[in-house]
Amino acid sequence: MNIYEKLASPAFDFVRSELEKYSPHPDCVPSALQLQHPYMPQEPRKLASLKAISKAINISVPLLKKLITEGELHGYRGVSECGNSTIVADLKHAQHLAAALPHLLNIRKAANHLKLPIKTVKVLCKNDFFTCLGGRPVSEQSCWIDANSFDKSKVTIKCQRSSESIISLGKILKDPFMSEEGLVLLFRAIQNGVLSVSVTDKSDADVIGKWRLGSDEWQAWLSAHK
Repeated sequence: MNIYEKLASPAFDFVRSELEKYSPHPDCVPSALQLQHPYMPQEPRKLASLKAISKAINISVPLLKKLITEGELHGYRGVSECGNSTIVADLKHAQHLAAALPHLLNIRKAANHLKLPIKTVKVLCKNDFFTCLGGRPVSEQSCWIDANSFDKSKVTIKCQRSSESIISLGKILKDPFMSEEGLVLLFRAIQNGVLSVSVTDKSDADVIGKWRLGSDEWQAWLSAHK
């Protein structure tokens, strides 16, 4: 009889983790119980609380919990230093996972990084302009964003000339036309190269909120979509 068949319930996650320490090969564990992530430590697991892991790899506890929920990090029921029931995970697995993750930010930090309103970032995430962990956002902490995942492969970015008549993206976002539908139309046009953008410095190319549009080009596009 294979003891793992009797321990298939999630309630025995921690028991299985302890037994796996003494398995000479990963093949000893049935495939149905293998971790979803390809990383499988051969040496004994170094289980630690999420708080301790957070300090070690500089990833917030809420994001670690999201990684567990998404099946990226395997969590177990354990006991904290105070003797209370808590969630623990393998520190080495978490370190390996952290090295492969993009730089993820919650919505507030992503908005600050991109110099965009939080409302705009939520709309852009909802409409798949950014890669998000945890699905589309419902509340501020519901997902984490790869702020560098906006596809700029077709975006026309120019260095601004002093003689050009331009309008900042920040001002455009305050236009009454910029409902959720209007925002999606605008960023699709920018992303597909229909509307070109300019920056005062090349380093601003990745900071979407610092983009500027030509006034005449913007007014022509706006008139065509109203």
